[in-house]
Formats: sequence, structure tokens, C-alpha cells
Amino acid sequence: MDRNTGIKVYLVAVVCAVTTGFSFLAAKKALVWGNPLESLFFRFAVGFLFAAVLVGLKVVRTDLRKKKMGPLLIPALLYSAGFFGFQFFGLLYASSVEAGIIMAAQPAITMILAELAIKEKPTKAQRVCVFAAILAAAFISAYGSGGVDTVDIRGIILILMSTISLSANIVYIRWIRDDYTPAEISFVSCAIGFVIYSVAAVIYGASNSGLGDIFANLSEPGFVISILYLGIACTMLTTLMNSYVMRYLEAVKASVLGCIGTVITLLAGFFILGEELGAMQILCSAVILLAVVGTNYFGAKKNG
Repeated sequence: MDRNTGIKVYLVAVVCAVTTGFSFLAAKKALVWGNPLESLFFRFAVGFLFAAVLVGLKVVRTDLRKKKMGPLLIPALLYSAGFFGFQFFGLLYASSVEAGIIMAAQPAITMILAELAIKEKPTKAQRVCVFAAILAAAFISAYGSGGVDTVDIRGIILILMSTISLSANIVYIRWIRDDYTPAEISFVSCAIGFVIYSVAAVIYGASNSGLGDIFANLSEPGFVISILYLGIACTMLTTLMNSYVMRYLEAVKASVLGCIGTVITLLAGFFILGEELGAMQILCSAVILLAVVGTNYFGAKKNG
């Protein structure tokens, strides 16, 4: 990877982390008006529509006519049904704080899966950096919002399954990165998610009060804004950005970059919302940033 490409890759990774950093808040806001199924249906409807427009206008290019579709179903299911599905339903029972703590473990899960599945071998220094980032992110999530008062095991399990799905998706994309472009992976993921949640929404509406109630929330500006952000920024664009980053960075490097989102969320709360920012939170943010730099500085061992 040359210098210019490297700058682009890391810039995209940081933008993706920042975008994802606000996803928990947007998801919680959407759940105020709609249930998880309704929110997921609109999220992927918006994401797929936006992706289709970009492909139709040739802003992004795909060529799936001569490629096998089977391998693309796996990341689509892991990302749309696994990561997003478990996350949305998990947030019914888990707070954003609890979800943040569990999601902080994602780089370690990714590191283990990458080592087992695609034989990426992190150095000892990288392992230390990963676990330092996890501890710091978990501390910020736990104490940045006053701690966790109650724990619902259903939420813990669902958010953990969401985290594992995301890690597995990262590793799998690394495996197929030479066969499919980021745009192809992103487009199919959005399309499969749209199909899954459209069918689920129709079944849900038919078995309850009817399909009309599903669209009733579109009259709520807060719901619409949350869904637009989740569908365009946190679904279609993050899928595209993640797939692009996976082409160039080892799984452990890419996953630990996601911890930057924790720092960005903390700083945004301080500068925009006027939330308190303590010395320990500043220290943990510094640890995360140093861990991200360290993980990407100390290269993984060569396979073999």
C-alpha cells in the first residue's frame, strides 16, 4: 500500500468510526417511536434506495453479472440480520452504556477470529494495544454516563451476538476482498437487508393491526431524521467504507480504529451537549488514541 492510498484508507476508517459512534444514540431515538422491526425496515429501505441511486447514477460501480452471489450472502446476513438485528433488539433491554461496554470488546473478538480463520498473527505489542483500547473504551462507556444501574441478561446476550456478528463480518470481508469490490459488498448487503426486513414487516403488519401502522411513524420528524441517518450514513455508507478499509488493513488494525468512535462521542457530548468531561475520561481517550496508533504501527507477523 503506497503512501497516498494509506492516507485515504486511514481517513475513511476514521470517518467510518465517527459515523458509527453516533449510531447507538440514533437507534435509541428511533426506538422511541417505532419498534425494532419497523426501525430496521425503514433503515434498510432508505439504505438500499440510496445505494440503488448511487449505482444507477454510476457514482459507484458494480459488476455482479459474472460473479458468484453465494459468497456475498454471508457478509450480507452477518451485517444486516446479525449485527443490526441483534443490536436493535438488544437495545430494547440494554442501555447505550451497556451496549458500549460490550461493543468495546469487538477488536479482541475480531483479533481472535482473524487469527483462527485467516491466519493473521498480531504481534505482542498489537495485543497489548488492543486490550488497552478495550479497557479504556469500556471505562468511558461505563462511567461517562453515570454507570450501569440494572442489567438485563437478554440485552447482554443480544448485544454480544451483535458484536460477534460484526467481528465475523470484518474477518470474512478480509477473506473475499480480492474477489468483490467494496461497492458490490455494500450494495448486496443493503439489498439483502431490505428484503429480509420487508418480508418481516409485511408478516408483522398482517398479523397485527395492519401495514398502515408501520408507516404512521413517518409523521414524526425525530423518527424520520434518525432513520435517514441510520439508513444512509450508518448502513449504506459505513458498509461501503468498512469494505474499502478491509481491502488494505489487517482485521485487528481496522477493528481497533473503530474505538475512535468512543472518543468522538465523548468529545461531541462535551462540546455540543455541554456534558461533563473528567480527567479520567480524558486519560482514557488518550489511551485509546495511543492504542490505535500502536496497533497500526506494529505490523502483524507475516503468515507462514
